[in-house]
Amino acid sequence: MSTFAHAGYPAQHLGAARFAAAISGAVAGVQSWLKRHAAQRRQDSEDAKLWRLALTDDRVMADLSRAMSAAAVIRNLKTYY
Repeated sequence: MSTFAHAGYPAQHLGAARFAAAISGAVAGVQSWLKRHAAQRRQDSEDAKLWRLALTDDRVMADLSRAMSAAAVIRNLKTYY
């Protein structure tokens, strides 16, 4: 009796498998982009709140100024070494 099953051939079409992998990778990439974008928007919102507070409170402005000056010194030192 003849058999029509050929065990040597793949059960899934290779083009379809590549397409499914590409789609799932694209969805994962979009999701990670959305998470990064949401985190950046939250950070921008917090920065804006801090800046508005600094404009009304001299102590906060002085702290920000000191922190920015220290960061500039460190950044400049890294360029020399």
